Amino acid sequence: MNLANDRELSFRVEQYDQKAKDLKPIGGNLAGQILQPDLSATFVQLGYSFKW
Repeated sequence: MNLANDRELSFRVEQYDQKAKDLKPIGGNLAGQILQPDLSATFVQLGYSFKW
């Protein structure tokens, strides 16, 4: 959004989802560990800029 006096306000929301697939069993010390867990994140950004 443009504001007075060369200022700007911005707002952004992002959603990120990652699903593991084709998982293969692993041996050794890491056996039974979840090495590629599902991941979900939401990003919220608020920006304000101005010229001086």
